[in-house]
Amino acid sequence: MMPQLYELSVESSVPGRIRLRLPRDHRRQDTMSEISVALSGTSGINNVMVNPATGSVLIENDPNLIDTDKLLKTIHARHAAPKNETPWSFLNNQPWPGKSKAGLHIIQGFRRFDQTVSWATKGAIDGKLTIVLTLLIISLGRAFLADKRTAAPWYSLLWYSYSMFMHWYNPTRTEQIMRTN
Repeated sequence: MMPQLYELSVESSVPGRIRLRLPRDHRRQDTMSEISVALSGTSGINNVMVNPATGSVLIENDPNLIDTDKLLKTIHARHAAPKNETPWSFLNNQPWPGKSKAGLHIIQGFRRFDQTVSWATKGAIDGKLTIVLTLLIISLGRAFLADKRTAAPWYSLLWYSYSMFMHWYNPTRTEQIMRTN
């Protein structure tokens, strides 16, 4: 059983990786070791790295076996917080991660852009690929034509385009989708 972890917060979360942060008064080696051992035995969790100096708990998981919400609920189930306190209030019937109205409007705008480009090109490309290709073209333009003193170097833009492509078009997920069709 995990120790009582008050005010444990989610620092960052992407599919397959979540970073939690403990408050300063819980950043002890024994506490961090207990967390690591408790989470390491969970199906779908590939790796747990803890850092007592920063209070960081980095969890790498297989998103096909355990998604972020299920992972957080698993941690919550092993967390023995007093009933009067709600350090995990973001799990109690509230959308997670806390999405603001402005954030939801931005997401809806990107979805409309993605759908519009896909519709306009009859499915040949979508908005996500448009962004990736735009970054790729800008990076190549900067590499061959631009002054070397630019705000974002060409290789950074090239890396961003590759990273976005791999995130949006996960090869293993794409292969699974193609096999089912």
